Amino acid sequence: MRCPQCNHINITAFEFCEECLCMLPGTSWTRITTTDGDSFDFLEERLLESMKESAPVHPEHSDSSPFPWNPPNHRVDPLIGRDKQLMNAHLLLKEVIQQWCAHMVLVLGNQGVGKSTFVKRFLLEAPRLDPDLIYAQAFCRDEPTRPYAAIGWLLRDYMNTPPQLDEWMAGERLLHEVRERFTNEPAHEVEDIAHLIAFLVGFKIENSPYLNPNEDDAQPLIPRASQALTRFFGRLAYNQPVILVLDEAQQASGPLLSLIELVVEGLSS
Repeated sequence: MRCPQCNHINITAFEFCEECLCMLPGTSWTRITTTDGDSFDFLEERLLESMKESAPVHPEHSDSSPFPWNPPNHRVDPLIGRDKQLMNAHLLLKEVIQQWCAHMVLVLGNQGVGKSTFVKRFLLEAPRLDPDLIYAQAFCRDEPTRPYAAIGWLLRDYMNTPPQLDEWMAGERLLHEVRERFTNEPAHEVEDIAHLIAFLVGFKIENSPYLNPNEDDAQPLIPRASQALTRFFGRLAYNQPVILVLDEAQQASGPLLSLIELVVEGLSS
């Protein structure tokens, strides 16, 4: 039962929430009061004591836990019945590792069926197939003035650049990453790759020729910037597999979906 107070999904049959201790609606204890008419807080406390004594306690559970069945930093695995999908995802990743190919995977399902939980489990298990694997994850958001912003958040996650750092800091970090990946390329070409990607995702690099272009100048830059982004991702995956995850894809803009298609096509070839 989901707790109406803290939204925690309870996994036990107890009549109170495992997380915030409030009594769950529709249970017998929510209707109990003491003989003097006070609320049932004292009875709830006694109930918790008795439940603690009878609840199953696993050896790894800490005695300092407020609940033996729900110790700190411990959650029962909510992913159930997705073994086949996980196996398919692992097979695709093995194919990427062994054949140096690219795959685009779309995880579809109604709200609440466990799509994000499935991806989280996959990312947790993926390094077992290749310990050098790297991944980045971001959420698509409806940002009309920045249709490719999700790629920027993806790059920030990969570069460990938090949102607190502005677009100038993100741009400097991007320039450093591009230089690190393209060590054997001409310096002017490397900087052009960084400047084009920064233009596309909303980062800013000092002395970039693509800072704040007008609309007429910006449109012809997008295909070049898409190629630059594809080259960067391709170089990133040159020595180790890379997983890029965009969550909440239903909020992706049309231009972003077109960009993803172009990048995947470029990486596949």
